[in-house]
Amino acid sequence: MPEALSGLYSDLAPLGLYALGQDSLIDCELLAYGLLAGLLYQLLPKKYGWIYLSLAGAMLGGRVVWGLARTVMTLLDGTAFTFKEFLAAGFVQAIPGIILHIAIIPPIIYALRKAHVIADE
Repeated sequence: MPEALSGLYSDLAPLGLYALGQDSLIDCELLAYGLLAGLLYQLLPKKYGWIYLSLAGAMLGGRVVWGLARTVMTLLDGTAFTFKEFLAAGFVQAIPGIILHIAIIPPIIYALRKAHVIADE
């Protein structure tokens, strides 16, 4: 957002679609991530290993939605966004977060099931 605001007092950054910023892209990604995580969790068997598949599908789907939103934003703004940039920003740079999700979320789900906080359908 500061980049967009600088356009108000200088010629450094034009106030255009970029003013929406990365937050809008992340909002799209998180919306898809949450929607897919819940949907896949409901549709797939409730066995422990399937949690990983639900999680992987949600992460992949969220990243694809982020890439599509970024593509639309850059097309409207007149900038470029290549497939190589999508892979780098969407997956390679996200490896630490992906590893944390895989390491933390399934054990949390398992613990919540074991404590009968969530149903073990």
